Amino acid sequence: MTPKFVGMAALSLMLVSGSVLADECSEANALIQTARDAYDAVDARGFAWVPTEAYLTEAKADSAAGACEQAMVNAQRALDTAKAAMVQAENEATAWQSRVPK
Repeated sequence: MTPKFVGMAALSLMLVSGSVLADECSEANALIQTARDAYDAVDARGFAWVPTEAYLTEAKADSAAGACEQAMVNAQRALDTAKAAMVQAENEATAWQSRVPK
């Protein structure tokens, strides 16, 4: 084999392995974005929960480190807490009326 061929093979292998890692975390990154959107929506209503932002931060760090599975876990936690906060926001939209003396 010529040195040029060996170099091209090594470069191709690095590009493929890098894209495989990116593909592995692409699902995690999509879930992180979904959780971020849900968090932003509930934050706009004033009912964001502190743990949601912490889970998002952890998920982004895990994804950047290549720990895609842990990034998925933290992103799912963030999404779950954002959804629960939205349920609270929707309940509180009318529940306050029952607490006001008439």
